[in-house]
Amino acid sequence: MPWLASSVSLWMPGEEARVISREQVRRQLQQFFSAHPPRAFRLLHKGTTSQNQQYFLGKYTDQKGAVFRIYCVARPNGKMQIVEIRITKEKG
Repeated sequence: MPWLASSVSLWMPGEEARVISREQVRRQLQQFFSAHPPRAFRLLHKGTTSQNQQYFLGKYTDQKGAVFRIYCVARPNGKMQIVEIRITKEKG
């Protein structure tokens, strides 16, 4: 997964934020998307910061209708690599 930095800040629903390895992130995301198969994703906002970091915020809906916000930040490191992922469940 060359698009992930070697360590990533990860926030998952119901868990504290932590910095973990690329492989641990891959496993965590695989578990999340297996438990919450996609129905829809809508990009809400994207942009670039003054430090040349790119980010996006999206709305993810799983097949059961649960809705999550997904926020990612990528930083240039020779190529853009994701350094932060936040997945939060919307209340409702």
